[in-house]
Amino acid sequence: MKQISFFWNPALLAVLVFSVTIFLSRFYLHSKRFGIADVSNERSMHSGTTKKSGGIWIFLPVFCLAAVWFGGFEIPDRKILLFFAGLFFFFSIGLADDLLSLGAGTRLVLEIFFLIVFLQLLPIRFTFLGFGAENVPGLSTALLIVFVLFVVNVCNFMDGLDTYLSSHFLLSVLAFPFLFHSQLPSVYVWICAGVFGFLGFNLPKAKLFLGDAGSLPIGYTIAVLPLFFFDERVSFEITSAFFLLPVFFVDGVITILLRIKDRENILKAHRRHLYQLVAVRSENKGLVSFLFTAANLPAMIFFAVHRSAEITGSAVLTFCLAGYAGLYFLLFRKLKFPDNKDR
Repeated sequence: MKQISFFWNPALLAVLVFSVTIFLSRFYLHSKRFGIADVSNERSMHSGTTKKSGGIWIFLPVFCLAAVWFGGFEIPDRKILLFFAGLFFFFSIGLADDLLSLGAGTRLVLEIFFLIVFLQLLPIRFTFLGFGAENVPGLSTALLIVFVLFVVNVCNFMDGLDTYLSSHFLLSVLAFPFLFHSQLPSVYVWICAGVFGFLGFNLPKAKLFLGDAGSLPIGYTIAVLPLFFFDERVSFEITSAFFLLPVFFVDGVITILLRIKDRENILKAHRRHLYQLVAVRSENKGLVSFLFTAANLPAMIFFAVHRSAEITGSAVLTFCLAGYAGLYFLLFRKLKFPDNKDR
């Protein structure tokens, strides 16, 4: 076992996942016998029919590798076991939604019930705006449920443009060690390798979509990354998770608030996110995805250096929230989006 495990270093494992994802995605894409189709409608950012659920071929190799690796070469700690339990749940829910169209309401209820149990199994120390929630029964769990649900479903809502969610995921995960001075777990390297393998099929014009089988577990991995793997001995300030996905957070929250104001069903598909408004006016969808992903960097860099500059985290958060929200409304007004309710 030791002789074999010597060759299974992180780089080789990542190459293995990358290669298997490419092979399985290519096989799935060209298979005429099975596949899950995404048929375009008036709210879609694409035209025609494209295969979805490409997320299967990202996470299936990761699950298989984890079973082999942790079953024979390394004993996983409790955090890793719980991480994979949650990952498998959100992967399963996403795949079921792709196959059976569960509906947003049903999926949300299942997610809430799962998280109520899941978050009791591993105590997570955190603060919210500097205040601890441990002294109020149930408040800590409620805040964590809202946080995880928000991140998971924002990622699901944002998966509407080629490479958009994948590129944001890669940026947030690779930025995590620099933002929070924490070590990136090896399982995240495996998932990143799978996403890189999938990207070749998701570049504009995409031949394969993530589907809910990809977007939900990707959202979960981003949500629990700072909660499970934050290295510092002090409790984690949950609002600092904003800096993993500043563009997603601002676009997601403001769009939800605008839809509530217009009395729309926020669980229904739509085309009111800022990136969608820009993309429908651009012939180069890949450039839109790249620019919106790169727009995260100023906030990330500011947060990464704020300690050495002796600037408080709350000041950085306030400044970045105001700046990104201001840019959002500036672009929103310039686009002069007509008849929002019909889009």
